[in-house]
Amino acid sequence: MSVTPNRPSLSSDMLATVMVAAFSMVVALGFARVFADWPFVVDLAVIVGVGHGLGLLLRRWRLTAWIAVPVLAVGLAWTVLAVYYPETFSWGMPTSTTWAMLGEQLEAVRGEFRTAVAPVDYGGGWDVLAAIGLAIAVLLADVFAFRAD
Repeated sequence: MSVTPNRPSLSSDMLATVMVAAFSMVVALGFARVFADWPFVVDLAVIVGVGHGLGLLLRRWRLTAWIAVPVLAVGLAWTVLAVYYPETFSWGMPTSTTWAMLGEQLEAVRGEFRTAVAPVDYGGGWDVLAAIGLAIAVLLADVFAFRAD
């Protein structure tokens, strides 16, 4: 089976994705300096896995960056909300309650940001803020590793 020059083989694409995902997971583990305990690892690993897995799937489907990058961004946003607010979803979609809870927690973190000293508790909005930051890092890593020509 011949492979077109612009499309890597599945095995090399998967290997590259695993390597970038491993790097993203190391970034996630860096939050050990921010949080007092380790429960964040599983939640952030889900975001890394979904983000890079979806990025691989979109590449294999050969979607253009104009479509794939927004789809990946929305997929990561949905994943963050699903991990932290699953009880507020209806039919698999975030509701107004989801957005209200997110806004309240981010506002609480904003109020504490200047005076908080690490390590902080994994919760109360700090968890979601870390997940949003990691989701942005995963999105940028995937885009720059595989789509920035």
